[in-house]
Amino acid sequence: VQAMHEFIDDYARHGNCFLSDEEEAGHLDSLRALAARLLFCPPAQVAIVGSASEILAQIPLMIPCPAGKTVVAVESDFPAVTRPWLRQQRLGRARIRFVKDRRSESLTDALIDAIDGDTSVVAIGSVQFATGTAVDVDRISKAISAVDGRLIVDVTQELGARRIDAGAWNADAVVCSGYKWLGGHGGDALALISPRL
Repeated sequence: VQAMHEFIDDYARHGNCFLSDEEEAGHLDSLRALAARLLFCPPAQVAIVGSASEILAQIPLMIPCPAGKTVVAVESDFPAVTRPWLRQQRLGRARIRFVKDRRSESLTDALIDAIDGDTSVVAIGSVQFATGTAVDVDRISKAISAVDGRLIVDVTQELGARRIDAGAWNADAVVCSGYKWLGGHGGDALALISPRL
């Protein structure tokens, strides 16, 4: 808590007015290095962003869904995961296939069953915020890779509480808000961005 107050007093309140370019880059480089340790990936793949919602909203513009292809998502997932794709669907640029999170069946199996040759993207939370259901991202990664699709994973409900090897998932993006289990404050988020993205 003391460190967060010092950050707010020394930096956040003033933006970068009192930081040189070198100091600002150095601040982000140290955070990037720590995030890389948490995500098990090279620091060069870590982006520091304002929020998970911010980067999740940009991803559909970085990974356009080809005409006739679908995006697989969980119907009750955190809105920041699904809203950007709903917007693309409304604009006629994507088609969403929603999977239900049912207590009586494996969400991982349901997601894998929804992936087919028409699937372009799977966008999911690794742990569902409403139910606590965890998905097996390794299995989903293999299934979407088999159809040459893209994988977007929000780990906000998991990173910091459990060890994850996001670097091994072959995901195009893995995002996490700085608050929740990381114990940070709003206005900071992490994103592992794949080399192909």
